Amino acid sequence: ATATAIFRLASNGSLVLDRLRSDLGISCQLLPQDREAELGYLTALSVQDNAAAANTASRLVSWDSGGASFQLATTQVDGRRVPLEVFNGLWGNSVTHLDLLALQKANGAPLPTHVGDDPNPVGIDMVGRLSDHIVSDLSNTDRHPASATNAFRELFGSKDTPAATARLHGIGGPTSAFKITALVTGKFTNITPEDVWKGIERFATLTTDQIGATLYGDLPNPPTGSDPTSKPFSQPKVLIPKLVLVYTVMKFLGVPSFDFTETIGNTRAIVAMEDLWKVPDVVPAQGVLSPMSALRTAVIQAAKL
Repeated sequence: ATATAIFRLASNGSLVLDRLRSDLGISCQLLPQDREAELGYLTALSVQDNAAAANTASRLVSWDSGGASFQLATTQVDGRRVPLEVFNGLWGNSVTHLDLLALQKANGAPLPTHVGDDPNPVGIDMVGRLSDHIVSDLSNTDRHPASATNAFRELFGSKDTPAATARLHGIGGPTSAFKITALVTGKFTNITPEDVWKGIERFATLTTDQIGATLYGDLPNPPTGSDPTSKPFSQPKVLIPKLVLVYTVMKFLGVPSFDFTETIGNTRAIVAMEDLWKVPDVVPAQGVLSPMSALRTAVIQAAKL
């Protein structure tokens, strides 16, 4: 098993992992953020539209966003695992949600700042404050090196290099920020900052019940290109923080648009990494793959890794 950002940030993260090992026999590797970025890149590489990729000279940039961090990653040549260029963001869905609650509390709202609390309706003014706060932190070069910021801005097209040379591909599960963005915009490809902002404007003044009713009633279900068996987004309470995070990162780095493919996190890449595939296995007969080795081989082939 693997552990990521929330265990890196939590003061008792190592203790929890130790207890999982000692009490339940579950051994978790705590991944550094650069390794998480690598897994995100390999997962995006495995699910991208090969036909579209073949028709463009632009570089693939992966975008993986979870509860406590996000990672953008690319290579000089698609398909090379190393060296990676990364932008490691110290913001995720839960972090953004808690920050919104803290801003509301500072503004006089009688709210505790617990991840389960309801911030809705948020309001457009508070959306602006939240976005400004994220930008302020992303601009902090002690937390987010300027070299990485500038490198990715150039890839997406800056005033010095106006033509974008990268294509951004988001990956994530059914409750990811990208999935809710796809549901709100009705698009899985070519999602622009303007598309996301329209969704923010639509939902920022609604209560959680109203957001839920709209999500289950009015939005495309499923949007074009989505899995028809996938259920609509089930967490309307945190819709606005997720949309604001996506919008703000796009604006901060100058991202013109991105595509999204629903995945189960980085599992495609995780199963392809031999050092992460540490499970007890039965020694097979000579020349026969063990069940776990056979499964790993099948997944690698299916994922094109």
